[in-house]
Parts: sequence; structure tokens; C-alpha cells
Amino acid sequence: MTRPATRADVARLAGVSTAVVSYVVNEGPRPVADATRERVLRAIRTLDYRPNASARALKRGSTRMLGLVLSEIINPFHSECIDALDAAAFSTRLFHAAGQHPW
Repeated sequence: MTRPATRADVARLAGVSTAVVSYVVNEGPRPVADATRERVLRAIRTLDYRPNASARALKRGSTRMLGLVLSEIINPFHSECIDALDAAAFSTRLFHAAGQHPW
């Protein structure tokens, strides 16, 4: 079994610093040249890099996730509420649905 790719692995493959990888993944705080961004994104895809959600939550002080508890989901009203909540959360980048990444 191989270990998950790290930010350092991505940086090494892309030929950049770990800070530049962070700038690309987090879309800031500093700008990254388009050619450099593409190298980093290519390395992310090649290595199947996924940021560590626990580390990110600790650094931000928030998981940026939303939980919802319902007694039933069959009720059409609840389904509409879930759809509206999902759309609002996604549009405000509160969270990315499983498998969706900005890169």
C-alpha cells in the first residue's frame, strides 16, 4: 500500500515550493502565473493529491461543512429544502460535494 500524496510531493513534481502548491489549491492569497498553475494542477492530477481535510479544518478553525438532521426525507417539502440548502452551500463554497474539487 502506498501513502497518499503530500503537498511536498506535488511541489517536487511541479518544480515549485510547497507555498505555491498551497496558493493554487486555496486560490490565494498570492497570485500564481498561469503556466505555473497548470504545472501544479497537472502534478495534483498525476499524484491524485487530496488536501488533508483535518489539517485544513485545524488551520481555518472551521470544517466549512454543514450537517442536516431530518426525521424523514420522503416528505417533498424536506426534499426541496435539502436541494435549496445544497445549492446555497455550493454557491457560497461552504463545501464541495464528494468528488468535486476546484482543480
